[in-house]
Amino acid sequence: MIAIQFFHKKNYWKVLSFTSFLFLFFISGEGIMLILYLAILTYYFSLNINRLISFKWWMVVVIMVPLLIKKIFIKESYFDTLVTPFDTTTKLISLVGLSYITFNAIGYLIDIKRKYITPETNFFKLLLYLTYFPIIFSGPLTRAKYFFSQIENISFKRDSIVNGLRLILWGLFKNLVVGARLFVLLTNINELNLKGSYYLLNGFVFFLFLYCTFSSFINIFQGISLIFNIKLNENFKNRVYLSASRDKFWKGWHISLNHWFRDYFFYSIIRFDRKRKYTNLLLFITFIAIALWHDFTIIFLTWGILNAIWLIAERKSKKYINVEGRFSFLGIVYHLVIASLLSTVFISKDVFELFKTLFGFSKYDYPFENLVTLNTFIVILLFIYMDFYERKTTSIRIDEYIEKQSAWHRYFFYYTLCLFILFLSISPKVVNFYNLF
Repeated sequence: MIAIQFFHKKNYWKVLSFTSFLFLFFISGEGIMLILYLAILTYYFSLNINRLISFKWWMVVVIMVPLLIKKIFIKESYFDTLVTPFDTTTKLISLVGLSYITFNAIGYLIDIKRKYITPETNFFKLLLYLTYFPIIFSGPLTRAKYFFSQIENISFKRDSIVNGLRLILWGLFKNLVVGARLFVLLTNINELNLKGSYYLLNGFVFFLFLYCTFSSFINIFQGISLIFNIKLNENFKNRVYLSASRDKFWKGWHISLNHWFRDYFFYSIIRFDRKRKYTNLLLFITFIAIALWHDFTIIFLTWGILNAIWLIAERKSKKYINVEGRFSFLGIVYHLVIASLLSTVFISKDVFELFKTLFGFSKYDYPFENLVTLNTFIVILLFIYMDFYERKTTSIRIDEYIEKQSAWHRYFFYYTLCLFILFLSISPKVVNFYNLF
């Protein structure tokens, strides 16, 4: 940010491109060669794609080769990282951002072929789009047309800087304080070795923990990007954890990834189903693809299948049972219970062990009193505080909401967050499991 001030405004994007690439080299080492390979291929294909009579899907396969190698052959210990997230090493992020770079590259080529955009002739602008450092960790996936229009307006405005810092502060609070303490609570619950329906408690706490860590990372890098006056898309709707249906949940969770699979995968295959007889089957296949994006394992395949079945069943029964509207509270309870069940799949090593845990003998004398701790009490209070602002912001971002408040309210917000981070955080490291995907 300091270095960029020495350049003319029209060259800001060049400095940002160089620093993003240098940042990637610093954290990825030799992995930068794969990223450079993707950028060169994408640039070459984009300039030649309109010369082809029809879109050649082998281009997509060629671009996906590094990602497929990573997913199939380079097995990063997701579960071990889940057990000890605050001990993540640089080895686990040696190819950080590969999924997002690959997906952005594919989406860019398809948009050109569909004539939504024209190819970018400047290689380094394309390189900036693919390697822009605030989005490579966990998104959001950004459309090229939107991004290229943004980099023309790189500047340092007071309002953008202040709002960016607000987002960063909010993200640090959710990650270092709420998320970290939820993980401690999750560890304490795991030590109880719960079985049967009690095991849903593990899934429930992990579900909230995943939201806090993932969405906080989005907030932090949205804030960093906003300092440069580049506004990234939303990736989570406020209070998505209190969705009253699975359909509503997927419209508010990891929005950019779901939209990518909808626009570039689902819409690409549904055009072969002209009479719309196989829409549910194609939706099922789409969720399988999303699951395999997470990891090529039976456990994630199971997670994808269950999500697809749930969403399809919910849509088919919606005309008979509507869990939203006046019955929204029941819908929230219903969704939290089943979402907790699916979260147990997400955190399990083996499907069969999970099955035995969920349907095995459940005793009734678990020492739940071990969970009555100061940390549990703090987690509840902090989550209520976080949810209060999630509810107040409704459909706008937290920085935009705070900007509209009175001076005393803004400073109360700043001071309380700073105090929470200084005195209630229990880890100096910002954690995001989506680095592994």
